[in-house]
Amino acid sequence: MQAEIRTQLPDVDSVVVDYAAGYLNHAARQFSADGDPLAEAAAAIAQLLLSASGDLSRENEATVQKLVEKFVQRLSTQSNVDGRQQAPSARKLDQTISVASQRNISSTLGLTGGAVDLESANTRKVESRVDKKKLEKAERKLRAKLDKKEFKTVEYEASRLLDQPDEQMSYEEFFMAVNPLQLGSDAASKSKDIKVDGIDISIGGKRILTDTNLTLAYGRRYGLVGQNGIGKSTLLRALAKREVSIPTHISILHVEQEISGDDTPALQAVLDADVWRKHLLKEQEKITKELAELEAERASMADTSTDAARLDKQREGLDITLSDVQGKLAEMESDKAESRAASILAGLGFSHERQQFATKTFSGGWRMRLALARALFCEPDLLLLDEPSNMLDVPSITFLANYLQGYPSTVLVVSHDRAFLNEVATDIIHQHSERLDYYKGANFESFYATKEERRKTAKREYENQMAVRAHLQAFIDKFRYNAAKSSEAQSRIKKLEKMPMLEAPESEYEVHFKFPEVEKLSPPIIQMDNVSFGYTPDKILLKNVDLDVQLDSRIGIVGPNGAGKTTALKLLIGALSPSSGLISQNPRLRIGFFAQHHVDALDLNASAVGFMAAKYPGKSDEEYRRHLGAFGITGMTGLQKMELLSGGQKSRVAFACIGLQNPHILVLDEPSNHLDIEAMDALSVALNQFQGGVLMVSHDVTMLQKVCTSLWVCDQGTVEHFPGTVKDYKKRITEQANDSGVASKWGQLGLFKIDKEKSLHQIHHTPRNHQTFLATGTGPGPAFTSRSTFRIVGVFLPTPLRTYASKKRMPPKKEVKQEKLLLGRPGNSLKSGIVGLANVGKSTFFQALTKCSLGNPANFPYATIDPEEARVIVPDERFDWLVDHYKPKSIVPANLTVYDIAGLTRGASTGAGLGNAFLSHIRAVDAVFQVVRCFDDAEIIHVEGDVDPIRDLEIISEELRIKDTEFVEKALENLAKQTRRGGQSLEMKKLKEEQATVEKILEMLKAGKDVRKGDWGPKEVEVINPLFLLSAKPVVFLVNLSEKDYIRQKNKHLPKIAEWVKEHATGDPIIPISVSFEDRLTRFETEADAEEECKKLGTKSALPKIVTTMRKALNLGSFFTTGTDEVRQWTIRNGTKAPQAAGVIHGDFEKTFIQAVVYNYKIMKEEGDEAAVKAKGKVMTKGKDYVVEDGDILLIKAGAAKA
Repeated sequence: MQAEIRTQLPDVDSVVVDYAAGYLNHAARQFSADGDPLAEAAAAIAQLLLSASGDLSRENEATVQKLVEKFVQRLSTQSNVDGRQQAPSARKLDQTISVASQRNISSTLGLTGGAVDLESANTRKVESRVDKKKLEKAERKLRAKLDKKEFKTVEYEASRLLDQPDEQMSYEEFFMAVNPLQLGSDAASKSKDIKVDGIDISIGGKRILTDTNLTLAYGRRYGLVGQNGIGKSTLLRALAKREVSIPTHISILHVEQEISGDDTPALQAVLDADVWRKHLLKEQEKITKELAELEAERASMADTSTDAARLDKQREGLDITLSDVQGKLAEMESDKAESRAASILAGLGFSHERQQFATKTFSGGWRMRLALARALFCEPDLLLLDEPSNMLDVPSITFLANYLQGYPSTVLVVSHDRAFLNEVATDIIHQHSERLDYYKGANFESFYATKEERRKTAKREYENQMAVRAHLQAFIDKFRYNAAKSSEAQSRIKKLEKMPMLEAPESEYEVHFKFPEVEKLSPPIIQMDNVSFGYTPDKILLKNVDLDVQLDSRIGIVGPNGAGKTTALKLLIGALSPSSGLISQNPRLRIGFFAQHHVDALDLNASAVGFMAAKYPGKSDEEYRRHLGAFGITGMTGLQKMELLSGGQKSRVAFACIGLQNPHILVLDEPSNHLDIEAMDALSVALNQFQGGVLMVSHDVTMLQKVCTSLWVCDQGTVEHFPGTVKDYKKRITEQANDSGVASKWGQLGLFKIDKEKSLHQIHHTPRNHQTFLATGTGPGPAFTSRSTFRIVGVFLPTPLRTYASKKRMPPKKEVKQEKLLLGRPGNSLKSGIVGLANVGKSTFFQALTKCSLGNPANFPYATIDPEEARVIVPDERFDWLVDHYKPKSIVPANLTVYDIAGLTRGASTGAGLGNAFLSHIRAVDAVFQVVRCFDDAEIIHVEGDVDPIRDLEIISEELRIKDTEFVEKALENLAKQTRRGGQSLEMKKLKEEQATVEKILEMLKAGKDVRKGDWGPKEVEVINPLFLLSAKPVVFLVNLSEKDYIRQKNKHLPKIAEWVKEHATGDPIIPISVSFEDRLTRFETEADAEEECKKLGTKSALPKIVTTMRKALNLGSFFTTGTDEVRQWTIRNGTKAPQAAGVIHGDFEKTFIQAVVYNYKIMKEEGDEAAVKAKGKVMTKGKDYVVEDGDILLIKAGAAKA
């Protein structure tokens, strides 16, 4: 039996194999009148073997089941008993057995494998031949091993990773060890979702994660956040080296450190990163050569010879292998690899010339970019990124964010950059307290709000329980021995024992920075007058720079890497001397300089206290520790060797050292690198409170927005003032990169990646200077279609990148017509949430609408806790007509994303019924289905006791407004702090305008009015939208009736609801629905049966109207791409211009848009077909200003610049 298990399941531990065989043998000898022990044992052993094998696929499950069934049949035959059909008969024992005497008999006697005389073993006359101590020791070892193998549980000691001599392995060896190539396997058909339970990770005796579950859904992008030193990078390393058991068919790549430099050109280094491709190309070359040699040898032989038959068989085997190799190469688009690698490098800032430079010529920052480019090029199933934005400038960060938004596989990224996470992450994982908390469907801002709500709710619940416990315990202590009250005391003791023990919530993680008071100086402080500098006379880096820094300056410097930002700072502080021009400083000026590579200045073998005492003597150790505490280095951390500190902690030590200098001016070079988000917030607060001047080079948009009131751009040899905010700069630089085609060079790739649909599209070039191409192709689409195809026409336009029109002045902004902005999150992938009190029919409605089994309908409150998500196909007669007309191979209708959100209750805004968490779920959606119940049912509990729709409507509206009021008051408080400084800068003026808008919002909320009903101007809308206010979301009211009332279209509550909506929510749609009726319709086998039922009852389903009404509420429309290969309906916001509509197909088409060929569906239907539309001259050619109309059929022309 053991040999068969090892043959079929080689990955199962031998201890588990022996245990399984022994357990089945033991069970086969047991008899029970109450059941079949062998069948029960077989089920348990099958589950054990399946989990111990590490392969939970259906194929392996079938193998295990078949194997165990064979064992059962064999054991049943040997015992002459059919364990599945024949019940054993009872018999009288020859002697009585004392149960008390059986305590020391081992439950693992069956592991001996031989026959066991249980009857003799149970008599007192026979002494056991087993050494009990040895037996107990063996059992403990067995239990320990089984516990470690328990259903994918992982014990991982991080120090193993750190001590492993991986540097002795080449990149290629390590890649193939972690990601073994599986030729001819069914890996592509296997699930690439990752679920690992019970992870334990420790490092140096410190627990990082304890009994934690890791869940990563394929295709999602996860932001991993947590304070410095919590173990985020350690977790990524564990995943990268498969120390956490991830199935081998899932490829993994980790971008952690820069590549080592050699003579390999940058482009070739990226190509070599795909070891699979490199290996397959070598294998193809080798097999081709072997086949040629075989052919030559075979040509000289007779067909009937033995050697000829041998060679033919050998050739057949090589042909099969070659076919597998070539199939794998075709699957990975190997022939287009070079153009794809060049595009990625271009997006990360490598010019065409730089791509040919040897890797050893690049600095550390550029080598880090190369490492990132290599990972993006390989496109693993799981991409692990550790602070990828640290070494990037704004254009490169923008490229990376856009690239990752269309990344087809799973991404897990550690980052402290809020703006980057807001753009990239679809979900957030919060690592803390030795566990991972998941925030589904959340970018960083919504995660942060939800996290705070969860923490406050947990604290409130814990405090409430502690109060109840104290009250119960006081009664028990007082009356336990009182005869009259003893029964009540015992009742309270039982109640106390049954009460679940809540853990005390962790205290809020806070970091505080504090810079010293500043001594006043008379101006000028620092001035640069017509300064030029070059490291060699023939290569001038900066020309004619003028810059004035005062004690109240808050200057941010941005620009591409290598433009001279750090050089400008070094000139300013006197570390470099100018080639020409004058730099003047106040003689009493003290400058605190934070270098980008500040770690190089620290003695890592010394403690922070020791280092500061040596560098800045004159204070006691206690004073140094107190000073470090002002920068978040507390407790014993200041006495540890600095080599043991995290990157963020080392940064805090560097800031503490700057504080000891009592500086007048802070000059900071990328200060946010390595700081966690809380520390960045603390730094920005401290810099705003600092009374001296601040000059900062940073790529972090959030830090620049919070601190700097003046923005300067370093590029093309100049440092010039930018007339706007950092958002304006980012928008400007992105537009210019888009215009030139450099921001993303997809046009050079030879393939296109269609966001979400993962289609591959071949480009066919024509030999012209302005190359025209036709892009066609196929690939898997969404869940409701198997393949997708469409046409795109584009033109390559060789336009050079031009950042600025002149050296001294920024180019004038294009005059753009002011457009009316819409309330809500901008975009086309908008989400709707189902909201209402508990037990009004929300989850049942969700299931009926989405035709899925998600959700948790029940007749008691709070059956739903976490929101469920599903997509609903949008019914559209136009789409149906186009499909019927073209009869395409593939169809892709539009869809609407819907969330089932847990029921609210009165007091939800203050945390009642987990209300804070549920309200945060509403914050994450873009519009609301508000369900209100209008029927009585004794079996379905109403949280308010009786059915009163008007009261329910008022509860929901009031709770949303109360929560908004609380949120807006906090925002207003933060703005007041910022405007308190005063000043006349553009930034200050903008802050005051924002403050006035927030005050207006607060006034409206306190007056009992919803924000969505206000009259807001474009600038006010820009302030409202980032607040994600609950009462700003459009609402569709769904009135849930009984089936009887719905069919007869009468209900006593309907007129009152209509009157209430007219008064409080004028214009919001009201749709009657019977959720029970819609649920019943879903139970019919076919749609035809459901339609027949509706026809019989004289009614129809309300669901199509509900979906189309919500799309209208979200201001969504559609355009179509058509053809015999595919008909697809694309979703856009009404009022979207043609380039942005093209961007819905793929982001690069927006950036390289030329024109659109347009005709509307109505015209198409009137004329009958496409040819007739063209013949009538009704096809239009439209440019960038064309506003796409609902129902347009588009053909996009797009282009991209050459390198």
